[in-house]
Amino acid sequence: MNKIRTVVVDDEYFNRGLITMLIGNMSERFEIVGEAENLRDGYKMVERLNPDVVFLDIKMPDGSGFELLRMFDRLSFEVVFVTGFDDFTLKAFEFNALDYILKPIDLDKFKQTLDKIEYRY
Repeated sequence: MNKIRTVVVDDEYFNRGLITMLIGNMSERFEIVGEAENLRDGYKMVERLNPDVVFLDIKMPDGSGFELLRMFDRLSFEVVFVTGFDDFTLKAFEFNALDYILKPIDLDKFKQTLDKIEYRY
């Protein structure tokens, strides 16, 4: 069984830790290959590690998750937005987001998202 290579990009240390912990507790199929706290590091990490999925915050001090996605000529990974802002849902799906999870994270919704990703892989 292939692992689903995963990167988490969120400026808040606690949120990155929570997302990685939830993924680890809810599924053995995922492998967290990297975490980044800003757009620049997130871009470099995704370029270098070529993940299957990126869990991405929207608002960060150095820009938005949308700006990060625009840095790529082509998105070769699934995107799951994890954010405290519900007013960007439509924009997220313009980037073909696989899902949009609001903070605080609903555990059932998060598990459904992981199941959806597993089904694709």
